[in-house]
Amino acid sequence: MGWYGDSGTRRQKIDDLTKEWRDDVQCLRHCYRGNAYRGVLWSVWEDPAGRSIHCDLLEYRGGMWWHKPMCELMGPFYYSCPLGYLELVPVADEQWRECVRSYHAKRRKKREVVNA
Repeated sequence: MGWYGDSGTRRQKIDDLTKEWRDDVQCLRHCYRGNAYRGVLWSVWEDPAGRSIHCDLLEYRGGMWWHKPMCELMGPFYYSCPLGYLELVPVADEQWRECVRSYHAKRRKKREVVNA
């Protein structure tokens, strides 16, 4: 899959990527992890086939917001997915989920060292 660009603000892009586009498909939760120009939009979707975790890379360049859609089945090399999202969705890629848990464990340890 490639990158898709649109004009508008980051908020508008996130709203577009998380809006219901069919009556039987809805975004249950979403969050953005990143900075003002680049980040990852995590979302949990429900459709007739079940629930799934999606990862949209977002990047501002050339006066437009661009996104690259992925899902858990693609095993994205991004691991900042909220741990709570893993509990909402059946496992599609256990190896990716272990990387997500490891990522959060390392961040937790880092915070403990800083706060000690």
